[in-house]
Amino acid sequence: MFKKIINIVFKITNNFNSVWHQNIERKISEELSRSHYADITPEVLEKKSEKAREFYYARITNSSSLLIGLSSIFISVTALIVAVIAIIK
Repeated sequence: MFKKIINIVFKITNNFNSVWHQNIERKISEELSRSHYADITPEVLEKKSEKAREFYYARITNSSSLLIGLSSIFISVTALIVAVIAIIK
């Protein structure tokens, strides 16, 4: 049973992460193509790509943490409202 649950969670998170990664790579490609880097060496271009990846991964980590925090606040407020209603009745 636990194996099935773990497999389901893995499939969901793997698909989610794949979509995130594809979007990051697309965004990096768009930014680099817009930035007039046609005249630089491939090594420098790869370094700039790596810096962009680090930036976007940090941004995603921060966004994920914020979403988890907001979800926790929403759940806590909902539980508080339910508790207050239960006490009042």
